[in-house]
This record gives sequence, C-alpha cells and structure tokens, in this order.
Amino acid sequence: MKRSWPVGVLGMLVVAAILLQCFTTPAWAGGLWLYERATPEVGTANAGVAARAEDASIAASNPAGMTRLEKPELMLGVQPIISDVKFSPGSGTATTGPDGNGGIVMPTGSLFYVHPLGKDWRFGLAVGSYAGLGVKYEDDWVGRYYVQESALVTMSVAPTLAYRVTDWLSIGAGPVFQYAHLKSTAALKNELPLGSPDGQLEYRADSFGIGGAAGLLVEPWKGTRFGLSYMSPVEQEFKDTPTFTNATSPLNQTLAARVGQVKIKMTMPQAVMFSAYHQIAESWAVMGNVGWQNWTKFGYTPISVSDNAGATVNTTKNADFDDTFHVAVGAHYRFHPKWRVTAGFAYDSSPVSDTNRTVALPLDRTFRYSAGLIWDLNERITMGLAYTFLDAGSAPVNETRGPLSGTIQGDYSSNYYNVVALYLAMRF
Repeated sequence: MKRSWPVGVLGMLVVAAILLQCFTTPAWAGGLWLYERATPEVGTANAGVAARAEDASIAASNPAGMTRLEKPELMLGVQPIISDVKFSPGSGTATTGPDGNGGIVMPTGSLFYVHPLGKDWRFGLAVGSYAGLGVKYEDDWVGRYYVQESALVTMSVAPTLAYRVTDWLSIGAGPVFQYAHLKSTAALKNELPLGSPDGQLEYRADSFGIGGAAGLLVEPWKGTRFGLSYMSPVEQEFKDTPTFTNATSPLNQTLAARVGQVKIKMTMPQAVMFSAYHQIAESWAVMGNVGWQNWTKFGYTPISVSDNAGATVNTTKNADFDDTFHVAVGAHYRFHPKWRVTAGFAYDSSPVSDTNRTVALPLDRTFRYSAGLIWDLNERITMGLAYTFLDAGSAPVNETRGPLSGTIQGDYSSNYYNVVALYLAMRF
C-alpha cells in the first residue's frame, strides 16, 4: 500500500520553495517580453515595429510587411544585455546578508531572412528570442531563501509566408517553434543542528512549445503604413526532480528523500501590436505603437509534485498578474544620403501591483529611452548601431513566506538594463 499521506505537506513545502524561485526573471517590457531583437527598432524603443517594414527583421514583427521587400535579404544581429539590478532591504527584512546585486551580462542575437516567391508571395524566417532574462544574486544575500540564481531562456524559430492581396493590403502568418530553458536555485534553511550552514535547492528543466504569428499591413498612400500583428500564446511544460544539496536538517532530509518529479506549466502570453509609420518628408519619418499583452494567463501556473512512492499533489499558483499595455513613439532623421539617426521612447504598464509583487519576480512599470545610427553603405548593405536604456522601476516588495524563509521588505535602488545592438543587413 502506498504511503501517500505525507505528500500533501511535503509537496506544498516544495511547491512554496520552488514556485517563488522559478519566476525570478526581473522586469522586462510588460513582464518577461523582450522587444529588443538586435534590429533598428532598438534605436526607436520599438516604435513602428509592425509598420516600418524596411528590412528582413519584419519577418518577426509582422510577416505581412515582407511583401515590401523586392530582393532576398538577410539580417544578422548581436546584442548584449547588461543589467544593473540592486535590492535595498528595508527595516522589515528579517534575514541578514548582503543587500543583493542581481545584475548580469546576457549575450543575445538574431537572424532574419526574406525571400521573394514571385510577384506577390514572400517566405520569411526569424530566429531569436522575444521573452526571458535572468538574475544572479550572491549566495548569501538577504533574499537567498526566495532566490539565488534564475534564468528563463527562450529561443524561437518562425517560418512565415506573406501575400500581397492588393497594392495597399498584405497579410502574413506562420508557426512559432519555441524552446525554453528554466533554471532556478534557492537556499534551504537548516534549522537543526543549530548553526548549520544553508543548503540549496536547484530546479533545471527544458521544454518545447508551438504557437503562431500573424499580421496585416495597410498602406493607404505612399509613405504611410499601418501594421497589426498578433502572437499566440505558447504553452511550456517543465519537468525535473529537484536537486537538494547540503540538506542536513531532518525536514530538508525528508524532503530530499521523498520528493520526486516536479512539473511546472507556463503560458507565454499572447500579444497584439498596432503600429503606424509616416514619412513626413524625404528626411523625416515618425512612428508609434499601441500594444497589449495577456500576462493574466501567465500568472496562473499549474504545478504537480510527485513523491517517490508515486502519489502526486496538484495545485495552481495564482500570481495575481494583470494584462499590460504598451505605447511608444519614435523618429528617423536622414542627415546625409547614407546616414540616419533614430530616437524613441516607450512605456509599459506593470503586470503586478505593489501588494502582490514578490522578490522572486520584481516586475514594475518600465520606461525605455533609445537612440541609434543607421548607415547605408551601398545599395546592398546596411549597418546599424542602436542603444536602449530601460528603467524598470523601484519594484517595492513586502513578502512573508513562513519562519524558514522569513520576511523580506524593501525596493530596488537600481533596476536598469542597457541594451546595445549591432546589426548587418545584406540584399542579394
């Protein structure tokens, strides 16, 4: 006969320990959304992303816009993301240790290709990431029982087709194949024997999901374009047996011996983006966005915890997330036949209120300030350098999770991201 009665308690303890560490990616866009893909839009705070349609990167942001490209084109981009994330504990924090510096340098890159298939059809391929980031705090920081290190990394491959319906209307769509990797570690408090050093709990898993992207592009008159794009939700399911290290207390040893596989389901949100682009004069162009992302669905996370005897506890974590909205404005100015400068500003609302925010997910409203430089080397080659400074807010936190984890209270004295994009477009 299976002894399943302890699993409810043990499972919930593991769920509490893992849940609040697996959502550890800091604020990016309206949540974990990564607008920056090493494209010219890094220099306009993403403004005009679904309507500009001047290079192969449109394969990712709005496949309908590929019909504007008359020649095969390849764009390659590299983009380091440098984060400056520092937590400042307040008087309500019960644990001791360093304040918490979670900044990292994350290299990212992208590839886009568009190929004409006759007069009205286009094939496109986009390879890159639109969601995820990571943090790494000191092992002994004040919030170590909530999270020490975490990374949610995604990579998407999206083959798409576009069709020019009329001279002023194009449509496009295609599947999105997404790989995701989730890693998270947190300290375990060993209450007994007294004075024992902390242990550690690690969760590491991979997943694969399929979604879709679609869009339309309207050009009512030359130099003015409106784009509407949609990204479907992508379901990911992570499975791993947590690893316990230095679990010396009786409770932690019992958990380590009994807990089997932990399954975490995650929904990458669906999103809608409306963009406008207008050529004011030969030298000037302005652009803007209005967007929406469905983070409410992301906040509901089904979890199942199995013990080694085969019994399973199922639960759902409700992070009380809210859907977010995005607005952006930007401009291009051609000061030389071969040179343009770009600038932009964007705002994204917070997916979580101050009441529900956790140190494991310090999401807040975000402001983007961007600038860039585009160089048309010749008719075949364009190069660009762009920069975005992202202010992710102070993200105040006041969270209690029982005597083993304690109370952590404070805010982020710095919650900033520096994005540097270098890209090359080649037409054949």
